[in-house]
Amino acid sequence: MATNELLEIANDSVSSLNDLNDSRKFLVDIDSEITAENHKIEIFGINETYALKDYNLTAEDLEKILKNISVSNDPFLKELVNVMKFAKDLLQETLKEAASLSVLEYWQIGMKNLSQEYFFESECIGFRDCLNYSVAVLNDLFSDTIITNSYINREITLEVDNIFQHLLSNVSITVTDAYQSSIDILIKLQNLNASNVFCANPPNITTKLEDTTVLYGSEVRFNCKAIGDPELMIYWYHNQSLIGQNISEVSLVNVTKKNEGTYRCEAGNVVANVSSNEAFVQINGVPADIEFTRYNRIYRCKSYPCLVLNEEFGTLDKRIWEHEITARYDYNSEFQYYNSDRSNSYVKQGKLYIKPTLTTDKYAEEFLTTGVLDLWDEGCTTNAYYGCRRKGSASHPINPIRSARLKSKNGFTMKYGRVEVEAKMPKGDWIFAGIKLLPVSNTYGDWPTSGEIDIVETRGNTNYTDKRGKNRGINSMSSSLHYGPSKQYDGDAKARADKFLTSETFADRFHKFAVEWNEQDIRFEVDGEEILKVHPSERGFWRIGEFNKTYGLTNPWQQTCGGSKMAPFDQEFYLVLDVGVGGYPHFKDEWLNYPYPKPWQDRSDYATRDFWSAKEVWYPTWNQNRDGDEETAMKINYVKVWKMKP
Repeated sequence: MATNELLEIANDSVSSLNDLNDSRKFLVDIDSEITAENHKIEIFGINETYALKDYNLTAEDLEKILKNISVSNDPFLKELVNVMKFAKDLLQETLKEAASLSVLEYWQIGMKNLSQEYFFESECIGFRDCLNYSVAVLNDLFSDTIITNSYINREITLEVDNIFQHLLSNVSITVTDAYQSSIDILIKLQNLNASNVFCANPPNITTKLEDTTVLYGSEVRFNCKAIGDPELMIYWYHNQSLIGQNISEVSLVNVTKKNEGTYRCEAGNVVANVSSNEAFVQINGVPADIEFTRYNRIYRCKSYPCLVLNEEFGTLDKRIWEHEITARYDYNSEFQYYNSDRSNSYVKQGKLYIKPTLTTDKYAEEFLTTGVLDLWDEGCTTNAYYGCRRKGSASHPINPIRSARLKSKNGFTMKYGRVEVEAKMPKGDWIFAGIKLLPVSNTYGDWPTSGEIDIVETRGNTNYTDKRGKNRGINSMSSSLHYGPSKQYDGDAKARADKFLTSETFADRFHKFAVEWNEQDIRFEVDGEEILKVHPSERGFWRIGEFNKTYGLTNPWQQTCGGSKMAPFDQEFYLVLDVGVGGYPHFKDEWLNYPYPKPWQDRSDYATRDFWSAKEVWYPTWNQNRDGDEETAMKINYVKVWKMKP
C-alpha cells in the first residue's frame, strides 16, 4: 500500500521532470542545428508535402534555398535563435528547480489517511507505526520454515524496511531519488510475492472436534476440515505432542488407556497457523484376562466394560473359530455346501475372507450330475438332510457352489454385551451374506423358538428391487431378530430394520455393524447410527410378535417355564460368519432382478438345476468388478465383543 502511493506520487513528478528534460534536449538540438552551416528542412518546421502542394517547391528547390541562408545576415532567423536560447535557459532553470522538488511531505500526508483506512487502531496508529507493524508481521511470517526461501525473504524484508526508514528520515529527498526508491521497494516486494504471501488466504478450520467416550479396544476418528490458500498443512496433536501431519483425518484403532486425553488439529500455510478446539477422548473399560483350557476359552474381567474378544485376524485362531462342513439342504434351500478349503476362507493382510466359488473349479462339470460328494473324510459336522454324502443327478445336481461358514460355538459364547464387526460385504448376483448370533442350546425349542440375532444381512445383486421398487440389493442391509413358537410363526417382521445407501454400496468400503444387548433391550447400529431398538415389556417377545392374537398358540417363553422378558434372548449365544448363495426367503419370487429374472422358483423341486442352468447370466456378475473375484468375498476387518457389566 505505502509503496504504491509513493510510486504514484513520485511517478507523476518524475514524468513531468522527464518531459522538461525532453523539451530542453529538443531546444538544444534546434539551437545547434540552426547555428550549423548545413541546415536541414526539418529544423525550420518545413513540411515537404505542403511545400510541393502549396508553393510548387520540390525538395531539391528547398535545399537550394537553405544553402543560401545565413543566420547572421538574416534578421528573422537571428531573432528566432535568440528566442530559443531564452526558452532553453528558462527550461534549464525550471528543470533544476523540479529536480530538487521533494514529494515526501505530500506522500506522508496521504499515507496517514490510508493507514486509518487499512489498519485497526488496535494494530497501529499513524503511518510510521503501521509501517513498523507491517514489517513485524512479515518478519514473523517468514520465521516459519514451511515458506519457500524463508531466510532470503527475511533479508529482503529488512532491505525494504531500511529503504522506508531512509525515506521517512529524509523529507528533503529529491523526486528522482524518491522515484528510484519506490522502484527498488516494488522490485523487492515482487520477490517476496514469489512466496504467494500477498495473495494468500489464512487457514479457516470449518469442523468442530467433539468430546467422545469409547470402549477399550474400539476406534476413534477425528476429521479436520479446513480451507485456505495456498495449500494447507494439517498437524495433529495428542496432549500437545505431535502425532501426525499432512493428513486431514486421524484414526485411532484398538484404543487403550494411553490414547486417552486431548486432541486437536492445526492448519497452517504461509499466512498463519490456526488451531482447532480441543476434544477429550475418554477410554472406558479394560481387556479381560483370557485363558484357553483344553475344552473352552475362559475370560475374567477386572472391571467393566470389559473387552472379552478382540479378533483382528492376524491369523485364523482355530481355538475360537470352527468351520462347518456340510451339504445339509435345509439351510434355507441354498445352493452351496460348506467346507474348510482355503480357497473359500482365508486370512490375508489382517482380514478374514469368506468367498463362494464354483464346485466345478474343483471337480469336472459332469461331477455335478453323476458324481458323489463325500464330506466324511473332510470332517463333516452335520449329517442331517444328506449333509455328509450326496449323489448328483441331472434333475438334482450336487450343490454347484462351495463356500464357508465359521462359528465360535466351541471357542467363544456370550450372554449380553456388545458385538461390533467391521466388514465389507460381498457383491455378485444371488450371493447372500450374514453375521449373526445363534443360541448354544435350543433351550426353548427348535428355530426360531430359541432365537437368532442377525447383526447384518446383505444380498449381492446390483439391480434387485421389491414389489414397491425399493432396492434390496447390495446398497441395502438389514438387522433383525428371529423368534416365534414355530417355523410358521417367525416374529422377525416386528423386529427388523433396513438401511439403504444412495451414493455407494455395502461392498464399496468397510462398515461397522454392531448389536448391544442386555436384560432390558437389544439395539442395532450401522456406522454408529442406531437403526433398531427392541425393548420388550414384561410380556416379552410374545407380545412384540403379537402371537397372542393367534388362537391356539402356546407361549414357549412364559416366566413360569424359566424365561425372562428377554426370552429367548436370555441365554448363551455364539457368533456365525456366513456367505451363501440363493435360498429362501432371501430372494423372493415376487421381487425383480435386472437385466434378467430370478432363475429359479423357491418351492420348486428343481431349484438347484434351474439356478445352475442360468450360470451364463449370473456368473459374469461375480467377476466383472474392480477387485476381480475377491469382491465376491465378505471381508472382515475385526470382531470385537465387550461385556458391559458383571
